[in-house]
Amino acid sequence: MKVVVLIVVISHILFFSSAEAFSVIADLSPSRIEIHSKFTGKNILIFGALMEKTDNIVIIIHGPETSMAIHKKVKVLGLWTNGAKVLVNRVPYFFSFSSATMPYRKIKQIFYEEFIPFSHERDLSNDEREMVEALIQNKIRSSLYQFENAVEIINDRLFRGNIFLPGNIVRGKYTVEIIALDDNRIVGIESIPLVVVKTGLDAWIFDMNHSHPILYGFAAIIGAIFIGWLGFFATNRKKFFNKSGS
Repeated sequence: MKVVVLIVVISHILFFSSAEAFSVIADLSPSRIEIHSKFTGKNILIFGALMEKTDNIVIIIHGPETSMAIHKKVKVLGLWTNGAKVLVNRVPYFFSFSSATMPYRKIKQIFYEEFIPFSHERDLSNDEREMVEALIQNKIRSSLYQFENAVEIINDRLFRGNIFLPGNIVRGKYTVEIIALDDNRIVGIESIPLVVVKTGLDAWIFDMNHSHPILYGFAAIIGAIFIGWLGFFATNRKKFFNKSGS
């Protein structure tokens, strides 16, 4: 595996060495992930080479994006219910930040919105900021947001990073961004697609639910009736056979 990775990196360097625009050459393995009922997660290897020495390498994986309404829970007459809400656009379901030399909090102070999971189109109140922060903390607890992954730089020219995608990721298109930093400036970026797909019975059920919802609903009703009938027959079969024998 290491020999194959080294050959790929060297071939990229030889091909792009004359092009100034390519200061970062990178690839990942695997570039396609299949999830199924027994899927528990997958390690992704991101590796590559630098055309020149830099201070830091940052790797970000994010996607798929969606809009979310974040509600604040309030207690009314002893019952918890939804209170105020804040709408946030382009929220990535998964976000991973990896750095070779500088922690996330320091990178965030320098670049702010360049490396955060999602930005806001308007200023938020203190309550709204607390709600957004609660969302991020929930994502962290679920391993869907990661901010402490590391990147290894080898001999000032090669780099590699391992990122774990947990078992609760969803299918869709993800983006892997490899960013070279030098003197607190972005000097090179490479972007690579990562695809997550469903396979097996889970994929069939998912596609049926989204592509043919009416047919899926009808099949679900028929299936529920059939399972209910089997349950009724199983619990009453002794009575049924006793009556038949008499």
